Amino acid sequence: MAERLPNPVNPAIKPDSVSDGLKKEKPPDSGRFAWRFGFCAMAVVLALTVLAAGQPVMPEEATVQPTMSLGYFLTAFAAATLLLLLLIRSRLGTRVLSGLMATAVVLGNGILFWRLDGPDTAVLVVCVTAVIYLAVRRVAVNDLLLVVGLSGIAVDLGSALTPLAVAGALAALAVYDIMAVYATKHMVRAAEALASVNAPFALLVPPRWSDIWLNVKEATPQRGFMFLGTGDLVLPAVFAASVRPQGLALSVGVSVGALIGLWLVNRLFFNQKNRQPMPALPPVAAGATLGYLTAALIVR
Repeated sequence: MAERLPNPVNPAIKPDSVSDGLKKEKPPDSGRFAWRFGFCAMAVVLALTVLAAGQPVMPEEATVQPTMSLGYFLTAFAAATLLLLLLIRSRLGTRVLSGLMATAVVLGNGILFWRLDGPDTAVLVVCVTAVIYLAVRRVAVNDLLLVVGLSGIAVDLGSALTPLAVAGALAALAVYDIMAVYATKHMVRAAEALASVNAPFALLVPPRWSDIWLNVKEATPQRGFMFLGTGDLVLPAVFAASVRPQGLALSVGVSVGALIGLWLVNRLFFNQKNRQPMPALPPVAAGATLGYLTAALIVR
């Protein structure tokens, strides 16, 4: 969930020399923000479109109210975090984790299309997505499949959680994000571990549009790439999906607020003198929550 652009590992290179070199060619900041903004907006729009036009995964789901509690969600998240910490301790564990991440992407794509067109289409999409994800290891393909998969996950989570539960989860996870980046730093280590086996579970933000077709293994901080964590993509979409039954205006408020929070993260990150990893979720979560409250006041 953290913005990442660590300093190069080569001690002969000054901390800002890579970004400075990029700036001399062409200032990349606006292009990077457009890339992130576009994919974050896409995740929310896909989730809301599927909820509006799609069909439930199970027939009875259309009349069932959200059933997942905040406590259950946070417990599951804590268990997943513990598994993450155990797996990143070894090379083999990292490869197992990368396999789990790839499975999540593929199944997320399947869930999205199941909602849209039923199980037959979903099975076909899962098979095609698995082949493309494993065979075409390009930045643009990685990011596109990741966003579509996260949208599918957001639809299911948003349908299972109440808006109040999602708001509580966002607040708790924002605090966790700060601890994970600045205190334990395990989020940074996890991202580095996955990148080391050519399987980053993050949005790869290129410094220039011409870099979108680079191989994923070439998407390194030394080349000017940034990593945007999946939580910063999926959680605003989950929030927007959870409030969709209350009206489209509230979902739009959540989405706009989250994107404003993303813009704020962008400003804070690029205004750093020496760019270091920073948690992106707190401003995004705050923006989404304020957007929801503002929209609720306007509508009511």
